[in-house]
Amino acid sequence: MIKTIGISTEDFVENLESFNKVIKKTIESHLTPQEIEEINNPKTKKKRIKQLIKISDERIAREYYLQDIGGVNMADLKVDMYIRTFDDFHRGKIGKIIKCYNGELEIDYKNRRVNTTISKFLDDNRNYRDGLRYKTSYDIKDLIMAGDLIEDTLYGINEVIGDDKDCLEIGLTDYTPSYASIKSLEIISIVTKEEYQRMKYEIK
Repeated sequence: MIKTIGISTEDFVENLESFNKVIKKTIESHLTPQEIEEINNPKTKKKRIKQLIKISDERIAREYYLQDIGGVNMADLKVDMYIRTFDDFHRGKIGKIIKCYNGELEIDYKNRRVNTTISKFLDDNRNYRDGLRYKTSYDIKDLIMAGDLIEDTLYGINEVIGDDKDCLEIGLTDYTPSYASIKSLEIISIVTKEEYQRMKYEIK
């Protein structure tokens, strides 16, 4: 067969090894760092390796589905973008994307750095009733929502109010005017409404 296709045995073996490396790289690009370590561990059983390959295949298929059919724009995930997630594990947290390459995604939150795959992230943040549940922007102000608490250099700490995402304001009690647009403020810090709900101590 090798003679039929007109290459030497050595070239065939070399091409086969290169092909295997490409397949391996593709599989690992859709696995988490922990899963990559597991699939490359000589002690991992063959049954588990097959499971990990299947997991990678499913994530690849899901990623293509989300991009081609589900309407996901991968341009929404870029390095140095701020991101606000709504999944069960990081609900309402704001972080910064520090890696988005070759299927891998790394997000730096306040108290934790998360390493995952793009496909797993999209899966975790996919609500089949409401669509995708994350927001990204190079301008952190675009991620602010009504009910969040923000601290700025001029007015200190205030709650964000308003129904129109393009006209969010903070309510002021000791200042005139009584409202100020967040677009005009120099923001120091943000506590999202979800984080506030988790952190607050209720007096009963």
